[in-house]
Amino acid sequence: MASYTTTIKDAQSNRAIRRDASPSFRPLQQGLRYAIFSYTFAGTEADTEVITLGSLGVEGAKVIPELSCIRDTGGGEAIDVDVKLDALVGGETATDLTGTVALDNNRVAFTGIAGNGLVTLGANDDLRLIVDDDTIGAVTAGETINIEIAYVSENYQ
Repeated sequence: MASYTTTIKDAQSNRAIRRDASPSFRPLQQGLRYAIFSYTFAGTEADTEVITLGSLGVEGAKVIPELSCIRDTGGGEAIDVDVKLDALVGGETATDLTGTVALDNNRVAFTGIAGNGLVTLGANDDLRLIVDDDTIGAVTAGETINIEIAYVSENYQ
């Protein structure tokens, strides 16, 4: 039977037989971190509106969409809107980080985008919530949501 290995496993195996081989375990040992952004709706948000959340402040951060979520904080106001998360990479290139999800007075996990790898962010790259809903059910002024972002970075353990 054939043996299949990753490049990391190959480097680890070489370490046992070569003096100059010293693979880094850093990519494997990244700690998972969370950042929580809060936003209170003005009530006038419409399709394609951009809500700038802010940056993570960590060079090389990679957002993990499936572990990130958007949460209605339980206010009495109604909310029924489709949104997605993107980033302004390099301060100028809008890059989708997640697929579009439906928020309807609940908590919903973001979804990854099929065929896309994780996007590496700069320390000052802004995360943005994009209203992606041409038939918004309800966005009531005063409703507050938390956007919980899960990310990893090799730049700190």
